[in-house]
Amino acid sequence: MKAAWFFAGVFMGLVNICSAATTIHHCMQGDRGYAVDLLKLALSQNSADIQLQRNDWYCSEKRKIKSALENKIDVMWAGASQQLDDQLIPVRIPIFKGLTGYRVLLIRAGEQSRFDRVKSLSDFRTFSLGQGEAWIDTDIFRSAGFRVVTSHNFELLPNMLAYKRFDAFPRGIQQVWNDLQRFSDLNLAIEKNLAVHYRLPAYFYFSQKSEALAKDVEQGLEKLIDSGEFDRFFYGHPLIKDGLQQVPLKNRLVFDIPNPDLPRGVPIARKELWFTPE
Repeated sequence: MKAAWFFAGVFMGLVNICSAATTIHHCMQGDRGYAVDLLKLALSQNSADIQLQRNDWYCSEKRKIKSALENKIDVMWAGASQQLDDQLIPVRIPIFKGLTGYRVLLIRAGEQSRFDRVKSLSDFRTFSLGQGEAWIDTDIFRSAGFRVVTSHNFELLPNMLAYKRFDAFPRGIQQVWNDLQRFSDLNLAIEKNLAVHYRLPAYFYFSQKSEALAKDVEQGLEKLIDSGEFDRFFYGHPLIKDGLQQVPLKNRLVFDIPNPDLPRGVPIARKELWFTPE
């Protein structure tokens, strides 16, 4: 009888262990929850019992990378680079379909006429730009000949623009409208005529201890792509939908610049993974 009770206890313990939800630690924030929503959707494809827990501290680009390298968080998203590909586990599916590489300018209200005179990339280079200190974009703009002023804290950049520390703040199509609403007290505006494009996929990156989780997410994303659900999520999410409606690329002068740090293995040939402007 004692043996029976012992094995029953072991069995119930195993059931409790197996049924316990897995907690995934991250520090993803902003972008109206897009990355977290997509991560949840991908994980749901494998019917995993998952709970996402955001670390309760401000997560700059440098800090989230350091936290992932030290296994303090399981997952983050970032613009793809060879360094991150080598240090972490990338899932090579562009979570924003490459839309992060289409940049328009946040400028000070009342200064549109300064940008109306831009007809060439040389004209454009006369303006100073603001970017995050550790962003991939910073190196891309500098390698293209732009003067870039940086901050380690994103929250400071709109204020730096308002106080004339630089001339324009390039932001992704999906970000700039959201930024304008968020920092409405700073008297900023979206520049009307120009855009910049460079190839910049954004990936989910996983800590080295989270290889199984990375595989689950990759499988989930592939299922979403195959079913068409990925595109329905992408174009239907408020972040993307509002951005494309409020800041159309049509009739803008688009300057293409290279990304010298584009990592190996970017799935350029898979056309279904990329946003294509109309």
